[in-house]
Amino acid sequence: MDEPAFPFVFNEAHAETTPVISALSMHVLPPIASLVKFVRQVALVRNQAKTLQTAPTTGALLAFRLSGGVTTRGRAVPALSVTGLQTRARQYEYCGGTVSLLVRLTPQGGRCLGVPAAELTDATVSVADLPAARTLAGLHEQLLEAPNAADALSALEAALGALPFQLDPLVEQARALLTNAPGLHIADIASRLGVSARQLERRFHVAIGVSPKRFASLLRFERALPVLDGRAGLAHVAQASGYFDQPHMSREIARFTGLSPARLRRQQQRTMAQVDMSGSYKPGA
Repeated sequence: MDEPAFPFVFNEAHAETTPVISALSMHVLPPIASLVKFVRQVALVRNQAKTLQTAPTTGALLAFRLSGGVTTRGRAVPALSVTGLQTRARQYEYCGGTVSLLVRLTPQGGRCLGVPAAELTDATVSVADLPAARTLAGLHEQLLEAPNAADALSALEAALGALPFQLDPLVEQARALLTNAPGLHIADIASRLGVSARQLERRFHVAIGVSPKRFASLLRFERALPVLDGRAGLAHVAQASGYFDQPHMSREIARFTGLSPARLRRQQQRTMAQVDMSGSYKPGA
């Protein structure tokens, strides 16, 4: 499955008439081959917005802020932070123009940070509180001084490549089954892998931060977002994204975002119309 063009950012739910995003540019950088097991996407984002919401995610996000300020839920977000897998939409407020290097991690990618994934779920924490703090703080300093994207990528590869990372192979097999065969029940997946459903749930929670059932819901939502951005009918979006039917999709999207699929589509389209991605890496280019 191709990476979506933009990592799940949409307009604030109650801002129907006034554009929230006045200027937002995103430069998706080429993938780093040596880090593909735990790094999903790297992007340099320049943001003049005052308020944004991020949608639920299936993996953690490392944020190296190079300028500006950000708050969420009335608390300042550290310049070097990690946001774990999110099970609900979250609003962020921005002070002045911000520039950030964002590293989207794979579902198990947060294991490189040295803490159980569940400790990061639905939380944003300072990297200073993590075992990987020294390495990542040094990388942050290098990024602040990097003269170009190539040097930034080189520093990123060296620093992240030095972090300890090991996949849980059973969880990875389960994740692949959930991704490629969305109709499978969790008990069927556990049986295929030769473990009990309780064992699978326990290992999934440690490695990814949520239960397999909740992760499957997040996967469906993640699939639906880029399809919603087009003109396909909602019934087609539901089928293409792995939902049982359109009402099932409507219930899950409402639970994650508080919006109906139609309203989420309108906000996605308004957001994407104001996002400049002209400098982004294009696969195969």
